[in-house]
Amino acid sequence: MNENQFLHLPAIIQGCREGNEKCWELLYKSYYGYVMSIALRYLSRKQLAEEAVNDSFLKVFNHINNYDTVKSFKTWIGQITVNTCIDLLRKENRFLRAGNDQLPAYSVNETVTGKLNYASILKGLDKLPMLQRLVFNMYEIEGYSHAEISEKLDIPESSSRTYLTRAKKKLQIYYQELIKEKNARL
Repeated sequence: MNENQFLHLPAIIQGCREGNEKCWELLYKSYYGYVMSIALRYLSRKQLAEEAVNDSFLKVFNHINNYDTVKSFKTWIGQITVNTCIDLLRKENRFLRAGNDQLPAYSVNETVTGKLNYASILKGLDKLPMLQRLVFNMYEIEGYSHAEISEKLDIPESSSRTYLTRAKKKLQIYYQELIKEKNARL
């Protein structure tokens, strides 16, 4: 395999299947940022996110022969990462201690507008109780259905819908307050 072939994902995947360490390194470097971004959305501590990234890549390398090349590799590695994050949270019993789900007594009528940076978005997600964060990520970002979320998290579908609604309301309130704060500084 020459250096030019490393630029093509199918060649890298084939190299990984053959045990080529250079291919493993290229795959890791190519998808590290993507996998870390998923882990950070699910896990509030960077150390735990790094553990999820490493565990995800171990699973990818151990199961690379199961990857169906007809399907998107990015989707496949993303699903492995989501499942790894959920497994880590289960192991630590984090989402069983989801926190207080009470919303402020006031209602929100105004729409959040403006551009928020990635750090602000992650900070908003960090403020959500764990189950709300999981459901929000899985439904809104990963595209899972409520039935799939129910099965993966072992919660009723109605609870999945409730957690999503509460997460959206809390995020809306957080971003409105952030925008008001930014506008006050101007």
